[in-house]
Amino acid sequence: RDGHGVRFVPMSLDEAERAILCHFNPGTSESVKAEAALYCQHLKDADGSWRHCCELISRTQFVEVKFWSLQALQEVVEHKYATLNAAEAVQLRQFFLSWISKEYTENPAAHPPFIINKIAQVLVLIIKNDYPDTWTDPFAQLLQLLHNGPPAIDMFLRILNTVDEEIVSKDFQRTPTESAVTTRIKDTMREQCMKDIVDAWYNIILVTHATSAPLMKSCLSTIARYISWIDINYVDDPRFLEVFFGCLSRDEYGAEACECLSEMLNKKMDSDAKFLLLQRLADRNHLAAAVQRTGTGFEAQLSNLTSLIVKELLMCWDRLEDGTPNWVKANDLLSGMLPLVLHCLSTGDEETSLASVDAIACYVHKLKRRPALTPEDTVIVTHILSLIARKIRYPPDADTDNDDEDDDFKELRKVLAVLFRNVARISPEQCKDCVTSTLMAALAGLEANPMPQFNELEAALTLLYELGEGVNTEEALKPEQGMFAQLLTPLLMSRVSYFPHHAVSLIYFEIIGRYARFLQYHPHLLAPTLASFLDERGMRHPVPAVRHRSCVLLLRVVKTLKPSLVGGLPALLEAFKEVLSQTNGQMLSTEDTGLVYETCGLLLSIGTEEQQESYLRALLGKVVGELDTAVSALEAQGGTASGLEIGFEANNCLRNSVEALGYLSKGFARVQGQGVLELFQTALRVVLRIVFVAPKKLDDKVMFFLHRMVECVGEHIIPLLPAAVERMLSYAELKDLLAITNLVNQIMAKFKVLAAPLVEALLLQYVRRCVECSSGLWMQLPSEIVSEEQREVLELHRGYFQFLHTAYQSNLSPVFVTSHTAPFFEGFLDTLVCGCRINDPALQRMCFMTIGKLVQAHADMTPPPWGSNAALLARVLPVLLGVPLSPSFDLRDAASLSVVAEIASLHGVLHQKIQPEFLPMVSHWLQAQASVPQPIADDYIARVPTREFRSYLGTFLQQRQQPR
Repeated sequence: RDGHGVRFVPMSLDEAERAILCHFNPGTSESVKAEAALYCQHLKDADGSWRHCCELISRTQFVEVKFWSLQALQEVVEHKYATLNAAEAVQLRQFFLSWISKEYTENPAAHPPFIINKIAQVLVLIIKNDYPDTWTDPFAQLLQLLHNGPPAIDMFLRILNTVDEEIVSKDFQRTPTESAVTTRIKDTMREQCMKDIVDAWYNIILVTHATSAPLMKSCLSTIARYISWIDINYVDDPRFLEVFFGCLSRDEYGAEACECLSEMLNKKMDSDAKFLLLQRLADRNHLAAAVQRTGTGFEAQLSNLTSLIVKELLMCWDRLEDGTPNWVKANDLLSGMLPLVLHCLSTGDEETSLASVDAIACYVHKLKRRPALTPEDTVIVTHILSLIARKIRYPPDADTDNDDEDDDFKELRKVLAVLFRNVARISPEQCKDCVTSTLMAALAGLEANPMPQFNELEAALTLLYELGEGVNTEEALKPEQGMFAQLLTPLLMSRVSYFPHHAVSLIYFEIIGRYARFLQYHPHLLAPTLASFLDERGMRHPVPAVRHRSCVLLLRVVKTLKPSLVGGLPALLEAFKEVLSQTNGQMLSTEDTGLVYETCGLLLSIGTEEQQESYLRALLGKVVGELDTAVSALEAQGGTASGLEIGFEANNCLRNSVEALGYLSKGFARVQGQGVLELFQTALRVVLRIVFVAPKKLDDKVMFFLHRMVECVGEHIIPLLPAAVERMLSYAELKDLLAITNLVNQIMAKFKVLAAPLVEALLLQYVRRCVECSSGLWMQLPSEIVSEEQREVLELHRGYFQFLHTAYQSNLSPVFVTSHTAPFFEGFLDTLVCGCRINDPALQRMCFMTIGKLVQAHADMTPPPWGSNAALLARVLPVLLGVPLSPSFDLRDAASLSVVAEIASLHGVLHQKIQPEFLPMVSHWLQAQASVPQPIADDYIARVPTREFRSYLGTFLQQRQQPR
């Protein structure tokens, strides 16, 4: 030790070994471990450290020391290799070759796999640095070691695998420099040693196939890695094909043989060569024998291989001319291989079945291009459909609610459903026959056995549901077609809706949702079918998913069948009234209750005024009464300005009631009849009281309801809003302001000048609140938005400018020049000018457009609200001309070009309304501020009044814009 810590002094290898072990020992004290770590780092950093590491690897018996030393050597090769001279580099290589040939081969059991793999990794890094420039024959030297027996073979294969991982593999993203190294090494290996390596593989196979299954397996795995980039002829020869196909009869390494054959099929080559290869690989005898075997452990790989052969055959077949000898050969090969793929689909293993679906899908896609199916195709399609019908069934004991259970099976169901839909598009009659037979068998089983297993019935219903995506449902549902009549009629008349398993209930309701229009043509089935949604089969089902989907799908059915429901409307409304009267004590969620209210509102919208008023009075009376009681209780507790803390139950009551009112109103585009209008106005008055007793607690629900009331009660909402919106503005934060802006914009756009009293009442408070909520960034946003706060304030600016834009678009310009708003007019104008400078093309376009509307609206006033025309132009010209000339304005951006178009339009407005000051001041600004020569400025102002000015402006800006 010295005053600065621990100094590195050379120690014996035994002491270095103890320091490394101390560093790895979890029982060592922290102070000692820190000293050991410092020493180890000094050992790594020392000159010639690689020699110490090599000695440690050779002498130590501790794997921790070997591994640390190998890591240190890896750092040397990766970061300090250039500091080694030529002789030292040779010594380092020879160390590894000597270690493999002596220490490892003499006692392989003493070296665990992670040590062997690390040896391979460091040696490959040396090859990556030196081969072929300074180390010309590493692979030849490694090949010479193979006579040392199985350990040397194992090491040789590990090194080749590491070459693939560290240098060749495309699974890792590589830099251009690394890609150049990859190309250099692959090209040199192809020219120099690849044939010798391939011969070595074959000899290893001959030696190990009967004596060492692990080495045989490893050798095949290595071959599969290399096939993608070596000459295909090395492995596409009788000796290797015999090995690969022979291995398909061996469970130990059949999977690796499949990988080799699959890699051969995946190689890119011209179609003639690929077809010749397919003729050799589509060996039905070997493949059929392998496919028929069970329990091999590599069924999925074999399924993938046969699937790949079929896909490649289909691609070759597409390129061959019909009737030619090769076309006939391809057809024969395909006829032989398709049954094998279908057999793979039929197996009980989901992974194996999944691997086969892609090839079958390619075959079905090929059938789409045929004018008609051949008898052979029809047989195969029938077989495919029967397999789909069987494989899509859940296991009898499946937990259909568990998302984590058997992901392979769930994925298989998805791809089989897609396959079924594709088959339905090319052969709808066959699919209909398949669904008919499956469904009728399931319904018969239901009649014979009151409690059958759910999976057969669920599968039949799923196929019926999927059939609707494969055929023209609108046509097929018509009575004269009859395709669905023989399927849906017995289903809807059966006891399926009462089946106890929720998976059956779910698909039953999905079917009704998809084929709802069928009930339009069969009205006798309408009432009993709708009833299934409203009782214990649907909305009162014990399973939440069934309750939810029944609510969602009933809304869809009602939207589809509105005209057909008029006759049975009273009975339906009574049923809904009963459901809604029990929701407080039932199992419907808040979302589901909202859907029920929305459906009820939709039904009411098709009724007479008397029906609407009668049922609304009952429904609204219940909800509004509960809401009024809750609000009154809160008002009694604290008045209207206290901002009460609301209890959980009261908050839920308020929230659910307001949400129910909003959803109920969604069925009405615009209420008809004075009685209905008064009911909604009463509800509106109660809801608006909430903002005084529950600030911010329910703003989202209140806003939702107010947006709906704008549509339902129309302009009658306007007198009721000012006080409530002023209250909301008083406590509004940034996001609340955006919501208020959207509401007021909706009102202005819909009611135009009728909204003037509301806008005038809110205008100044609204602007003041925008400034207060902008965190000091009001009209001072940086050119680059980087923080979340800045993004939120930018959204507030967008809302504010949208507010001004909508007001002027809606002919509400007078509200900006009333006696109490006129003093602030120039402030509004200044904010629009600031908005033009914000680096956001959509916002800039809106601001320029609004300035144009503002000038058009007020230019004829005497005096104009901006004072003098010169004062107006002094504000506007710096953005009108300066913004598009600034370097930050990207003229290559399409959004910026729309801003240029709006600037050109504003030129026209100012030329028309601000005369005679406009053109002279433009000329002066161009010359004084943009350094435009007078002749060009004169040409500019001469073109302003012309139709060609817009195109001229774009050219002018491109020529005069300041450089970036």
